Amino acid sequence: MSTTIPAAGVTGGLSLPVVCRRFWWPVYGACRDAGLTPAASAVRTRQVLDRLTRGSPFLRHEDHDGRLRLLIRAELEAVGSQGTPEPQFPAPSDGLDLDRAEARDTYGIGMPAEWRFRERWALVVMELALEALCERAAADDRLAQVRRLVPFLERDVPDWRQTDIGEAVDSVEVSNLRDAYRTEVRRVVGTTVTTPMALEAELVELFG
Repeated sequence: MSTTIPAAGVTGGLSLPVVCRRFWWPVYGACRDAGLTPAASAVRTRQVLDRLTRGSPFLRHEDHDGRLRLLIRAELEAVGSQGTPEPQFPAPSDGLDLDRAEARDTYGIGMPAEWRFRERWALVVMELALEALCERAAADDRLAQVRRLVPFLERDVPDWRQTDIGEAVDSVEVSNLRDAYRTEVRRVVGTTVTTPMALEAELVELFG
């Protein structure tokens, strides 16, 4: 895996550090699940990202199936073996929003660590896909319309015969938005893998 991960089947991939920083929250969450404080978790997250930015020794191996998620898990295990990190004060301003991270999840309980890491990774993929949809809609002056339809990405469209006219939505528009969303999800996952085969495998593991 090189320092540039090309989107599967697409030229001009994003740099590895850029893609990794998009997925800092699953790393942070795994650290919190392991019992580290927010400050120590932030330090360890930065250590993982810095190793990838500088050129981790793991980049020379192909045993991560061409998937960034598996590579970052290996990096996290390697950094974790170094002991509990010391908090840094003042904390660097590098895009790690700890307040939001603490508010969005309950750490340290529940499902196995590997499952929780995968679920958080999938959630980040979906958030990035939705963000891209909204950015495109804003550029086309359709943001209000798309935001109105977004809730129906994961729930049934109400029957127009049983719904107040003010709440009615066009099922065709919802269907088109779902198609566009699936395309964006595929594109985002494509930035985290190196081959089309790895892309298909990652989609199956993340979303079934």
